[in-house]
Amino acid sequence: MDSIGKGIAVVGIWASVAVTAIWAGEAAMLVALFAMIATFFVATN
Repeated sequence: MDSIGKGIAVVGIWASVAVTAIWAGEAAMLVALFAMIATFFVATN
């Protein structure tokens, strides 16, 4: 996957995670943050 495709994928994942975190509440925020960091590292490698 090229860098543009990765960027689009990461933004999409982050957006869905953020919506889920807002809906689920603060407890999910830490999990969402970890997922964002994980997807970032996967996308940049």
